[in-house]
Amino acid sequence: MAKQTTEILTGIIVDETTVYSLQEVSYTCGVDVEIIKEMIEHGLLEPIKITANEQQFDPRALRRLKIALRLQRDLDVNLSGAALALDLLAELQELRARLNILERQFLK
Repeated sequence: MAKQTTEILTGIIVDETTVYSLQEVSYTCGVDVEIIKEMIEHGLLEPIKITANEQQFDPRALRRLKIALRLQRDLDVNLSGAALALDLLAELQELRARLNILERQFLK
């Protein structure tokens, strides 16, 4: 008999309407607040709301941050390079979505 293995997956379920404070993003991603502020300066992250006391982020910012951290850790990409890579990935995703729409319309 073949030996069966079980893989346990872990993750965080994120509601797309949830808004996160700078401290919550820092805690969730395991990154110091100063690093997040530096990423904001390089255009990697963009708060959806800035008040006198706080910056707020949407779930897309969390995804971008996690991808940027992986690019830095795994590929030793600097912040500017990570910002460029993330912008290109977003553009690629948008183009693929448009292509899917056109293909569905064409195949009807």
